[in-house]
Amino acid sequence: MAADAASCQNVRMGVVNWTDVIATSAMTQVLLDGLGYKTKQTSASQQIIFAGIRD
Repeated sequence: MAADAASCQNVRMGVVNWTDVIATSAMTQVLLDGLGYKTKQTSASQQIIFAGIRD
């Protein structure tokens, strides 16, 4: 099986300030870090996160 490209190792997550999203994102970050990914969470409004997904 081929290895993932280096660019696939960086995972960026947009997080809104909602309790359930914060908890889910934190657990996702722990799991991805354990699998060897480099994760970064950014707190932002829902509109900014959706704009980032669109782009």
